[in-house]
Amino acid sequence: APAGTFIAGAGASALASAVTCPARTYCGLGAAATTTCTIGHYCISGSGTPTSTRPGTYIAVTGATSAAAGVACPVGNYCLLAASSPTAAAPGTFISTTGATSAAAEQVCPAGSYCIAGVSAPSYAMAGTYISGLGATSSAAQIQCPAGSYCPFGSAAPTADDPGYYSIAGGANQIPCPSGSACLGGILADLSFVSFTLDPAHPGAVASIAFDTISVGGFDTVTLEIRIPMTVGAYKVTNIGFSGANVGQFITLGLSVGETLLPGQPVDFAIVYTPTANGAATASLTLSITPQTGADPDFIFALSGVGVIHVSEPGGMALFAGAVLVVVGMGGRQVRRSNNRPQPEILLGSTPHSSSDFQTAVATVS
Repeated sequence: APAGTFIAGAGASALASAVTCPARTYCGLGAAATTTCTIGHYCISGSGTPTSTRPGTYIAVTGATSAAAGVACPVGNYCLLAASSPTAAAPGTFISTTGATSAAAEQVCPAGSYCIAGVSAPSYAMAGTYISGLGATSSAAQIQCPAGSYCPFGSAAPTADDPGYYSIAGGANQIPCPSGSACLGGILADLSFVSFTLDPAHPGAVASIAFDTISVGGFDTVTLEIRIPMTVGAYKVTNIGFSGANVGQFITLGLSVGETLLPGQPVDFAIVYTPTANGAATASLTLSITPQTGADPDFIFALSGVGVIHVSEPGGMALFAGAVLVVVGMGGRQVRRSNNRPQPEILLGSTPHSSSDFQTAVATVS
């Protein structure tokens, strides 16, 4: 029997007995029976072979009777010639249109997003995270935004905080530096005592307060009890000056006007006070540092008192370096150190600590 027909009876005349193969089946040359049309194809009446569904469509069932049986390939997939099912876009890519005919329709997932297999659009990095590379394949590509920068929804990279703002790790937005606080490089700074020395007690002796590394900055005028470290940016010392009735009793060591403070290089800076005969002196120290790119606030060290060095900041904390006691008031708590003890101790409330623990005493500025 010719292709597209079949002869069911044995010995019958080929031409006289040939029957046209009905739609949904096909009949090859010399067929004695019909064969159901296979998936990915359709068979019109008289088909000798199945006809492939065109690229961009698929036929998932057997016995399709026309090209109309082809279903348009859905978004997130492509369909080759004679497809019986869609082929998902590879991980790291997406296909946004229907009827895609090949893998050439795949678009690489952009930075700031990821694409699992078979998607029609990227999934964007959650707020507080970022995805830096192209073609990310899963949510595991999301990286937490570091402190000092922020990452809105769909970020490809962290955005550095503007001056006067800060962000915590995983932050989606930058936050204005609160009134009375300090920010440098997007980090909200705590002010912590790290080290100090008293050598020896009053009267008539030299007492020195050595400031150590603490990260501060921003656009507020701040009164500090500790030396400023330089962990971010390059700054230049523009002014170191004492004022008050007893300025001759105070000097600074380790820092000079015009000196550049570089990031990652702590500054050994000390204020040395030589008491008067009666142990009384009052003075204020103003230290100004300016970033190489513009103005920065003055950092003010205020020293006053009778028989003591009194380094204070308004509304918060005071350090008294006296003959017997060092007192630091912090939000209702007191930190005390007696110079008369063989091994200097610091008392946080009623708990003694070694002097190395003094670096954990944290204050806010105002």
